[in-house]
Amino acid sequence: MATTGALRALAENLWVVDGTIQMPPGPLPRRMSLARLTSGDLVVFSAIAVDEGAMVEIAALGPPKFLVVPNAFHRQDAAQWKSRYPEMRVIAPEGARSAVAEIVPVDDTSGEFGDDSIRFVSVPGTKGESALVVHHSSGATLIVNDLIGNVRDARGMMKLVLTLMGFAGARPQVPRAFKSRAVQDTRLVAQQFRDWAAFPGSRRWWFRTVRLSNTRLRRCLSDWRTSLLRAAEPTVPLRTGCATRRCSNTASLRRYRHLTS
Repeated sequence: MATTGALRALAENLWVVDGTIQMPPGPLPRRMSLARLTSGDLVVFSAIAVDEGAMVEIAALGPPKFLVVPNAFHRQDAAQWKSRYPEMRVIAPEGARSAVAEIVPVDDTSGEFGDDSIRFVSVPGTKGESALVVHHSSGATLIVNDLIGNVRDARGMMKLVLTLMGFAGARPQVPRAFKSRAVQDTRLVAQQFRDWAAFPGSRRWWFRTVRLSNTRLRRCLSDWRTSLLRAAEPTVPLRTGCATRRCSNTASLRRYRHLTS
């Protein structure tokens, strides 16, 4: 059984709907994001099934035009949206196209929305993972799926399972489960983190529901990048005072600073 919460504004022209789906260990938290283009059309990222009242509320924001299926593992509710809005263009990363096409036909893998304020990113070095970058008056929002685990509201056995897999914990991280099943080239993924951290023209970023300055985001992405590279390179002990005991030979870790609201 799936449940959903209320539509919630995150930033200008950006909303989220949180929900859960019942799994053997317990309710699994999930999130759908909706971004509005300059044209007024909506981009739906990682769609989840919602009730009729929520669908009417979403439609009032603008006509849903693009349906982004971020990877092969978050596809199950795409068919409901495509059935209700047959004209929606379905976008998925190339690496996930065949799996997504088992549920709903894929129209595009490049994600061209005709609007520079919203950009679809096929994350390089992964087996079909994507993200969305949404620019607005208060900065920009980086919307990811399984690439970075930051589940905060799991409970009971599900919380334990997600923590062991790396999707939940005290801080955001690249989940161990994701690295093992979806990362092909750690260097390319690390470069994408660097590109996001150095993105020009935005003073502040919203990462999910947490606002970060470019400097703080850069520190966080550097930590995740180093975590990825560590598996592929020789390691040496860190000096006293570092956040972890070992790190990559080619990158020095700065002290990790937890994200704050």
